[in-house]
Amino acid sequence: MKQLENKTAVITGGNSGIGLATVKLFKERGAKVLFTGRNPETVAAAARETGAVGVVSDQSDLKQIDDLVKRTSRALGKVDILFVNAGTLKIIPFAEVTEAIYDDYMSINMKGMYFTLQRFLPILNDNAAVFLMSGSGTKTSTFLGSSLKFQAASAVNSMVRTLTLELAPRGIRINAILPAAVEKWH
Repeated sequence: MKQLENKTAVITGGNSGIGLATVKLFKERGAKVLFTGRNPETVAAAARETGAVGVVSDQSDLKQIDDLVKRTSRALGKVDILFVNAGTLKIIPFAEVTEAIYDDYMSINMKGMYFTLQRFLPILNDNAAVFLMSGSGTKTSTFLGSSLKFQAASAVNSMVRTLTLELAPRGIRINAILPAAVEKWH
């Protein structure tokens, strides 16, 4: 029996990078997988390549998150693993960050994560595993142009600590993924 056989998984941002690698790994291990991405062409290509269900969805848009939850419920039923991986990276000097850039970045990398998890709660199985992709650990050295990246990462890390307590009565485990630079996986 494969390690994830009879398990269901949702991976936001699963059409490239770490998300796509996770889709492939979960499929290899027997899970039924639904993933998202914002680009219709890359979502379609990843779905063909992996055999997973691909959905075009933008994590920064709460209506699209609600639609995603409905589609997931129809396609998979309840969810055992939720990997909220979708995000962007902008390296911009602090003095050049506009309100629009700030709002867009935080909508995807912080607000989107928060509400994706919240909206999925009704269809998460008890004892589910939740992973939130954090841009980095709070102890990582910063670099020029990284103020947005580390603000969002700190918020996600804080979210994990506080939501761990709130989700514990249902046995839902929540963890942050804190990647360093990763080599592109093929």
